[in-house]
Amino acid sequence: MALMRIIDIIGSSSWAEHFKGDGVLDGSGRYQGSKFCSCSEGCVTVTWLQLNWHLLRLTGKAKYASELERITFNALLGA
Repeated sequence: MALMRIIDIIGSSSWAEHFKGDGVLDGSGRYQGSKFCSCSEGCVTVTWLQLNWHLLRLTGKAKYASELERITFNALLGA
């Protein structure tokens, strides 16, 4: 699934206001130019959480509940 190449293992994505390349997980804590390299951004995490919440409510599919759990216990609490 193409989406899983941009959503990382903790359930988030992006830094410096853009998506990273496929499979790039630079959480080094250093700067690239003027941008700080972190694994993901809180705003992306919350938006991904909201999308999965709405999809769960619309479809009732367990995969969205599983993604909500992953986002909450990994990306959101670690933000």
